Amino acid sequence: MTDANQRTTAEQLADTDGKRTDGDPTNGSHADQGASGVLFVTNPSAKPTAVKLGLTALVGLAVVGYLLSRPDLLGGPEATQIGVYVVAFVFVVAVARLLVRVYLLTRFRYVVTEDALRREYSLLYSSKSRELPLEKVRGYERTQSRVQTALNVGTVGFLTAADARGIGFLAFENVPESERVQALIRRHVEREQY
Repeated sequence: MTDANQRTTAEQLADTDGKRTDGDPTNGSHADQGASGVLFVTNPSAKPTAVKLGLTALVGLAVVGYLLSRPDLLGGPEATQIGVYVVAFVFVVAVARLLVRVYLLTRFRYVVTEDALRREYSLLYSSKSRELPLEKVRGYERTQSRVQTALNVGTVGFLTAADARGIGFLAFENVPESERVQALIRRHVEREQY
């Protein structure tokens, strides 16, 4: 997320009394500038995945370096060379998976309107949107791992009293300032119920 997006998100979250932010550009897209009833728009943070990517790279390089420095570690130079290939392959697959995840996170967008919560996703020529009406929200769940806590992000889940055809659960993952996002939505839902 860019610095401009983070400032806009922080400015929106600073307005925690539930005032409407209609017409405020949230991420520079023209669709949001004219949208009516938009309370909050953000993208998930890629920071936790980037931390995992960095740790994976360090551990993979350390193991490969250790195996290369001790050629007789696995019984002989040939066996150790095979071990290096196996570790390098697993390392490359793990790094590639995390890089794809970082890219996919940039394709998600979370939108809170006066009527609903939406998780939108677009990739190439495909798009997907999941919407949960605010009137159906029955509970909230906010979780933070140790890494998320250190990076000031978290996951906010929304629970519904779903039937067999209902959505049931929607989560905004790796949201910056997740406790304030949860409080904003809770206040808006409680105000709508009364």
